[in-house]
Amino acid sequence: MISYKKDIYLTGGDAEKLLCIFKSATLNKNLLFDGMKKLIQLNFEHILDKIPKI
Repeated sequence: MISYKKDIYLTGGDAEKLLCIFKSATLNKNLLFDGMKKLIQLNFEHILDKIPKI
């Protein structure tokens, strides 16, 4: 499989099955959730800083 010098990331329920086809791929079952978490943290960081800590 040719990746044209790009990294291949597999995620989701069938990702492990696809590793036999994409041998150089990286498996990350939480890839989408980690991305969403990062976006939420970046977008709401300024709001969270204004909340007083108890």
